[in-house]
Amino acid sequence: MILPHSLSRYRAFTLTECLLVLGIIGLLGTLLAPSLGSLGTSWKMDSSLLAASSVLEQARQYAVSKNTYVWVLFNEPEMNDASNELTVAVVASRSGTDTLGWPDDKIILPAANQPASDIEIVVRGRRLSAARIADRPSVNIGSLPKAGAAEQASLASLNIEIGPNGNRASFTRAVQFTPTGEARASGAIVRYIDLTMLPLRGEGGGDSPNQAVLRIGGLTGKTLIYRN
Repeated sequence: MILPHSLSRYRAFTLTECLLVLGIIGLLGTLLAPSLGSLGTSWKMDSSLLAASSVLEQARQYAVSKNTYVWVLFNEPEMNDASNELTVAVVASRSGTDTLGWPDDKIILPAANQPASDIEIVVRGRRLSAARIADRPSVNIGSLPKAGAAEQASLASLNIEIGPNGNRASFTRAVQFTPTGEARASGAIVRYIDLTMLPLRGEGGGDSPNQAVLRIGGLTGKTLIYRN
């Protein structure tokens, strides 16, 4: 049987055409790689923001429901150290008193010289995605309401270690929730407590899209998220 001329011959791709297609695919991959990386960083930042705000709200509710003082503790990972992610812990006063206060000395929990009923470790350590915290750097977030220097504060600085010898986690920043739901970063109450979160890799300042501020209301203890 003789096939029609139109079906009897098939044209194959030449080597030049194959190389051209591979080159186009490689070029597209190079162009899209930064965008895909940015999407991954953005997703991690969103995840960290939601997790951090959730921990803060749970701590506030715990303080009110238990009529006690609660501290949310943060560590400070080094920039560009992807192995040291931001970690959050929560401790509370069992007796309903301001047991920890705002200490200058290192505190180790649980400590042998403290009654077991003084401090309860509510959340031992929750890792967040690759993010770090900063003290209100020069970030530009258009939706963030302006506030005077006297109206806002950063997280309190302290030195608390949680866990047994050889397996302790260190925390250097904190915010406190009172039995009435107020948020504090010192002995005084301010209007806002700002927690700036930046990507773990890179500066993330200026107009970088992967930066955000968690603003905690001093009088209400409520947390709002602002980001580019």
